[in-house]
Amino acid sequence: MIRIIAMLTMLLDHVGQVFFPNLIIFPIVGRLALPLFAWGIVNGYKKTKNFKMYALRILILAIVSQYPYMLLFKNEYFNICFTLLTGLIILKVYDLKLNGFLKAFIILFLGLIAHEFDFEYGIYGIALLLIFHIFDRKYYYLVPLQIAVTFLGMKLYRFESLQLISIVSIGVIVLFEKYNFRINKIINYGFYPGHILILLAILNLIR
Repeated sequence: MIRIIAMLTMLLDHVGQVFFPNLIIFPIVGRLALPLFAWGIVNGYKKTKNFKMYALRILILAIVSQYPYMLLFKNEYFNICFTLLTGLIILKVYDLKLNGFLKAFIILFLGLIAHEFDFEYGIYGIALLLIFHIFDRKYYYLVPLQIAVTFLGMKLYRFESLQLISIVSIGVIVLFEKYNFRINKIINYGFYPGHILILLAILNLIR
């Protein structure tokens, strides 16, 4: 259920960006998408039996989606799949039995890459994955931590104060987590590039 909500909120956010940039309701709803997808990636990481295949699927999505993403949103950022993939790798590094200093260095290095190469949401997106992983379902920690991470994102990337609405995602997770169910893999992995291609096609038709 949470994955469905994440997809719908992302779709509405992107519809608003492309077709209704002056209507605030679309970005308000859209602020929920990233934390919900981050939560989904963390849960996928915990459940997957083949980390390499899981990461590879996200990499393929990132590559396939990049050119249509740039055309649709007219920017040169790396799309959110690159951010989620980097966060996923960081989760793996965090769980490895490595020297603490080395582990921190690798995590910070990967975060710096996401920041310097303009991955969508950058360090903010990665930090969401990390806190969801470390403080799994400890919501009394997650709420203040997500607030702190959101303020960090607002400082680093000059997000509008509207980004604070993303904190409501914790409530969505609490309410709907028990209603989670499996989604067809084609829909699950095809949604991101698919909805971008559809929106791009519609945009070109109405021009």
